[in-house]
Amino acid sequence: MSAKARVPEVNSALQIVKGAIDKVLGGTKTVNVECHKKSEGRITIVSEIDVPAPQLQIIEQFANETISHNIPIETEVLSRAEAESKYGKDKIYDKMEPPASVQELTIVQIKDWVTNACLGTHVGTTSSVRPVKILRCNFKEGKKEATIVFELGAAPSSTASSLVSPSPVPASPFLGVPATTLLVPAKKEAPLTPFDDVRTVSKELVALLLKDLKEEGIDLKGKENLLQERLENRTFTKVNAVKNVAFTRGSSSKITPAPVKMGLSFPKGKQVEPEQPVKV
Repeated sequence: MSAKARVPEVNSALQIVKGAIDKVLGGTKTVNVECHKKSEGRITIVSEIDVPAPQLQIIEQFANETISHNIPIETEVLSRAEAESKYGKDKIYDKMEPPASVQELTIVQIKDWVTNACLGTHVGTTSSVRPVKILRCNFKEGKKEATIVFELGAAPSSTASSLVSPSPVPASPFLGVPATTLLVPAKKEAPLTPFDDVRTVSKELVALLLKDLKEEGIDLKGKENLLQERLENRTFTKVNAVKNVAFTRGSSSKITPAPVKMGLSFPKGKQVEPEQPVKV
């Protein structure tokens, strides 16, 4: 990031968006962030593909859900060795680790959402951040990087997101006009599977997988948390991607799915005509 001073609210918004990106895309690494403007932020991540619009919408919804929950944004200053031991390098560092000369780190944490080594100051709670609106994603295929650009609304968020219980579309806090008059009309979103449900299922699957592997002589003791994290993020993304596609088609779709045949299917052999009696 450039040497320009970070705006505390936008700096906190970046961490909220970063957590949402991680939940939706799974295991991403941040390359760079920009948060020196009062109402705009940018986060560049390692990505093989351009992030599609449906996933950007889910990231935005998740960020605003976290903002509405008024979760404390906690910071602590630790020695580098203590921070790495307590949280793990993979969790607190982005694509580039701090130089070896940096021996003291500020760790910012939003419980159950994000933990990261971060420069600059932050606001006290997530609800002190204005609503997030993702503007676009700039993809650089040569560098395999995607930059997600967002802006903050005109006032602090006071209403919860409709992720779990869909509600009527609220007035847009970004332009001061109803959302239905924007260039991109607001549309009802598919209800998402709560992340806690996916976490529970993933935990059970990991336990069964570890048991099976151990019986085959493969011991992954100590890797339970890593497997759990990878599986739940990927499961969450896949489940909701499928649900969004199905929801988009809607009940009025004229596409009729082909019947599913269970079991094995074998090619039919050539039918043999019954043998005719020989006339003598």
